[in-house]
Amino acid sequence: MLEKVLSDSVMREVIQEVSTHEVINQKSIEAIFLSIIKFQTSISNQCRRSYEAFTPQIETIFKKELEAFFSEWAQKQWHNQNKSEIEVFAVMLSWALYGAVMHWMQNQTVKPEDYVKQLMPLIKNKVTMD
Repeated sequence: MLEKVLSDSVMREVIQEVSTHEVINQKSIEAIFLSIIKFQTSISNQCRRSYEAFTPQIETIFKKELEAFFSEWAQKQWHNQNKSEIEVFAVMLSWALYGAVMHWMQNQTVKPEDYVKQLMPLIKNKVTMD
């Protein structure tokens, strides 16, 4: 039940934040990064003890949902690309973004907007940026 509630909540929040984007690019990646931080911060602030206890489940759900989200977007954007390459790309991007969010949340030395901008050159070689 927790998984279903979190999956629905995660995707509703993320999709709402990035619904104006139609392709994977710098703006959409930044928007997703910031929406994940917003969601994680909200859950953490609402129920600190439960959040820490359920962090592994939350991580699994986030990665799975982001992977599906990126896979769907990538298939539309790069329809000539091999399906297995798209799947690997979706996994890599979802895990990288989630990991970066968690790194930022644990360190918070700069604003999240600045942090995600630092990530963009690392991702740029894999994604066509606008």
